[in-house]
Amino acid sequence: MLFRKLDIFVGVESNLMSTIYLDHCIRYSSYARNEQPGSYHEKEKGTVLHTSNMDSCGLLALTLSLFALSYQFLVIKSDEALIQNLCHKTPEPVLCADCLHLDPSSKDADGRGLALITVRCAESDAEQVYNFTFNLWQKTPKSNVALYNTLDTCSIQFLVAHDSFRGATVALEKGVLNWRGAAMDQLASQVSPYLNRCLDLFTKQPQLPLPNTILIGTDAVNQGIAISMGILKNIPDKLTLS
Repeated sequence: MLFRKLDIFVGVESNLMSTIYLDHCIRYSSYARNEQPGSYHEKEKGTVLHTSNMDSCGLLALTLSLFALSYQFLVIKSDEALIQNLCHKTPEPVLCADCLHLDPSSKDADGRGLALITVRCAESDAEQVYNFTFNLWQKTPKSNVALYNTLDTCSIQFLVAHDSFRGATVALEKGVLNWRGAAMDQLASQVSPYLNRCLDLFTKQPQLPLPNTILIGTDAVNQGIAISMGILKNIPDKLTLS
């Protein structure tokens, strides 16, 4: 929530202060304008004071506006810095950044939010691998017993792996106690084992042709998990309190 709080400060607090300061300017200018000085010189002096104060109010408004815009720019740059910093601590910095930039919410996300986005990227890849494997199993003739049964088992394992991502996303969405550890444990002990069982089955049956899409898809999900684990391990402690 760190950067969202800064956005709120700029969007609300600075606007509130601008309103207060400008209100004081206008009130003071009106007071100077409505004074009843005793001499012509004092009237002129009062007029000059009024004009000068109005100019000051305009200058103040411009200054506060520029400050707010500048501060918002700095906040945006800080968000990108956090993304780059965390992604460069993962095994796949480019894929990590690509995943995060595809989700508009990454612009305002804290460390936990960024971890959640990467987990969802891996979850999406797992869904695609499952869909491909299930469809391939349905198209495989039952007469090809070994391949048919292997693909049947693979599709089940991929489905369980995909559904097991839910434990990690819930921990990150809800911010449960020790959400970092809970998410990492779910990915390591539940998702990864089921995900890789299909490749193990083909390894034990070298006579069966391993579909390239299953190999590439499994590798993609494993990369996604490694990215998520890298971010979870390296989120600064000050960003784990939200």
